[in-house]
Amino acid sequence: MILLFAQWCINFDLDPKVIYQKAFPGDIHNQKLIEAIDLTLPKEEADDVSLTSLLEVLSWFEQDQLAYIVMEEAQRLT
Repeated sequence: MILLFAQWCINFDLDPKVIYQKAFPGDIHNQKLIEAIDLTLPKEEADDVSLTSLLEVLSWFEQDQLAYIVMEEAQRLT
């Protein structure tokens, strides 16, 4: 889930740490997020990550706050 989120951010030229902090301001140094970011591919090499897929996965893991911020960012991008 974290890797999918991080790759979606990279694919849209967003900083996953900044987006994550908007959802969880008290969780500044999330080690799992940092590890996932290290595993992402450059957007030119990565597969597309659809917004629908990301939101579905976030809901499976009950990450409603993060899903809300992702939706806000997606709307801003369009």
